[in-house]
Amino acid sequence: MPSTYTTNLGIEKIATGEQSGTWGNTTNTNLDILDQSIDGIISITLASAGSSGSPNSLPITDGAVSNGRNKFIEFVDGGDLGATAYVQLTPNDSEKIVHIRNSLSASRSIIVFQGTYNASNDYEILNGEDVLLKFDGAGAGAVVSQVFANLALPSVNIDGGTIDGAVIGGASAAAGSFTTLSAADGSAAAPSLSFNNDIDTGFYRASANSIGVVLGGTEELTLNSTKASALDALGSVMSSTATAAAQRAALGLDTGDTPDFTGITLGGGAEALSAYDEGFVDTAFTPVWSFGSASVGQTYSAQVGYYLKMGKICFFRAYTVFTAKGSSAGQARLEGLPFTAANISGRPAGICHLGNTEYLNVAATPFQCVGEIGAATTQVSVFWENNDNTTATAFNQNSFNNNTVVSMWGWYYTA
Repeated sequence: MPSTYTTNLGIEKIATGEQSGTWGNTTNTNLDILDQSIDGIISITLASAGSSGSPNSLPITDGAVSNGRNKFIEFVDGGDLGATAYVQLTPNDSEKIVHIRNSLSASRSIIVFQGTYNASNDYEILNGEDVLLKFDGAGAGAVVSQVFANLALPSVNIDGGTIDGAVIGGASAAAGSFTTLSAADGSAAAPSLSFNNDIDTGFYRASANSIGVVLGGTEELTLNSTKASALDALGSVMSSTATAAAQRAALGLDTGDTPDFTGITLGGGAEALSAYDEGFVDTAFTPVWSFGSASVGQTYSAQVGYYLKMGKICFFRAYTVFTAKGSSAGQARLEGLPFTAANISGRPAGICHLGNTEYLNVAATPFQCVGEIGAATTQVSVFWENNDNTTATAFNQNSFNNNTVVSMWGWYYTA
């Protein structure tokens, strides 16, 4: 009866009554096979890259020492193979765990497989890598996998070791000093630099030379060269050596230290902080009276308008003193408000009150004077009312004299 061989190591099992007088030689060979399997180290020089259909062979030969049986295998070459190398362990039913090192030149990878080549069953060893691979010996469908693919360690203590020459850890505290720390671009939904307990919060590369700051999967801030420069300018205000002019400029202050928020926008439209405006100077706006939408022959000794606008609401005060009311006739209106009123349907855009009304011609006493700001206009239509508030009569040219004084204040919604 002939000898048989173990499945995984190919050790010869001598049949009963066989190899009389040669048992010693076979036994010695078997011991060499065991020695090679347990602690064998070999460097294999690949002469060519091979291919998936014609790979380099890594055999486990029955009854003889062979390359595929070694515990540690390093692949080298005599020069660039010109392509990714292919290596096949045979036979396809041998179960094997082996440490393999890829030391090929020109950064070439090695694709290792066992059964019939299938990209889903092979394992690619990147250049310079050391891996511990498992060949499952499942015949034509054999799979090659990394033993430490899901390595779990209760703790790791690296005390002063290095990764790519960078120190990680030390006797006092864990620390890292890396020449380069790289990551994938990522996205707002999955930032490339995030946190174990908050993976949708962190940083990602929004575009070329642009960093996105993400909170809860939403990009809340984007930093690029323009915005970084703006932040630098604002930061310079904190410098004790910054000039007063530089501080005002960075904060958006004018030479009189009056707030001017045109450089800051929160929200959008007229609700934004940038919609803040003011006109507390004599020339803020110039109020003009019209009668029947005309102002022929009018002259004034005073025309003063002030305003304060915050968002869509404008507060104003107008003061006028006639020296001649002119020849125009019709309903009286104050015109020249600093902003166009909102177009509000069915009601005025704002109201105002008239005070210090000297030299007006009004039939009823006592009376009160009010004004309504018309929708989508810059004018106030004025009326007088009895104290019972039941009758409102529009002012006209006959209500004014050549020396009439009117002081008006109010508010309205702007467009």
